[in-house]
Amino acid sequence: MEYYIVLFSVDNTLEVVPASWINSERQKCYWPENHDTTFIRRAITRGIGHDDTWGNLPITKSYGPYGTLLEARQKAKRKESRLTDASSESDAPRKRKLPEKLVESTQTARNHSHKKPKFGEKGQTGLKYPAQMIISPRNSQPISMPEVQCSQPALTIQVPTPTTSRTSTVIRQKETDAENGTKDDFRGLVLSSLAAIKIRLRTVESNQELILAQLKDVRGNARKPRLLNLPVKDLNELENLEEVILKNQEAYDEVADRLDGVGGDSVRECTFKTMKKLMSDDVARELNWKGRNSKGAFQNFQLCSIVTNCVHYYFGKKTGTLTVIEGALKDWLKAAPNRVKQRKLRSNENPLKTRQVIDIPNNSDSDENITDSTPCSDEDPANGSE
Repeated sequence: MEYYIVLFSVDNTLEVVPASWINSERQKCYWPENHDTTFIRRAITRGIGHDDTWGNLPITKSYGPYGTLLEARQKAKRKESRLTDASSESDAPRKRKLPEKLVESTQTARNHSHKKPKFGEKGQTGLKYPAQMIISPRNSQPISMPEVQCSQPALTIQVPTPTTSRTSTVIRQKETDAENGTKDDFRGLVLSSLAAIKIRLRTVESNQELILAQLKDVRGNARKPRLLNLPVKDLNELENLEEVILKNQEAYDEVADRLDGVGGDSVRECTFKTMKKLMSDDVARELNWKGRNSKGAFQNFQLCSIVTNCVHYYFGKKTGTLTVIEGALKDWLKAAPNRVKQRKLRSNENPLKTRQVIDIPNNSDSDENITDSTPCSDEDPANGSE
């Protein structure tokens, strides 16, 4: 079953859907908008076909196809992260800061520039200069300069600014720039942290929906009678089961529900237990991953997709990756002939035991004892360790 990633035009969101939901032009996609979240997740997982109650929504883009649901969801997560990062960036131009080496020279030029002298009012022949405040280098106390009257208009008096004032101004300017830079860095740190929290929250919500869907399926399927016999004992039963689940949706759901939640301490252990519940070792030794040496190719079976999805949903997206699950399936199929051989050796080492059963008749006058020898066999040992 193939899957696509579509970008809906209505709310600009990414979703993973089966290929059968998209029309041939890839411009619209069927979506069960009138159903609850549980039904939507189950429809995507099982590949349920659309009906008249579904909506036909327009899509902007489509990506794919992807061979498995796990691969499609991994690609969708990456594309969603890129869209989130692009929307969080601001398009406003940033304020350019003046380099520190130019701050002092600029401030010095400002201090050396004096105001042009003002000419006196009518009736006055001289120039009038305002009083200036000068900071004493010794005690840093301001000194007031008296107004200066000049009889000659062409004469100009310039009072130099002390070096102490220029140095203090440069220091204050550097402190102000440092405070503004700290505020900008803190604001950027807060925005990036909020974006990361938003992405993690979406992941947690998605995992919660999957867990709730699995719990509801387990509770609902506990009341249904089982119609299929698992594990299959020979290759013909496996091929018949494959044909049944391709034609009958109820049979597909039953196999998926019975393999869901097998569990294990690791991804490999969960994969081994799930395969052991699906087929026996006698069937597994007739298969391999790619169908070499005249054996069946298990990767082409729909049952392989069911096993992969079951392990993936149990461990989540990060731990139950497709690469780890496929590696565990290959190892389990490869070790099947060795497990069959070890089981035969153990059965030969433990022959059937004979026990003596002595029955005492009710007639006390008879001293005859009846001995019945009945064979007793120990319980078959489990298959070899995966």
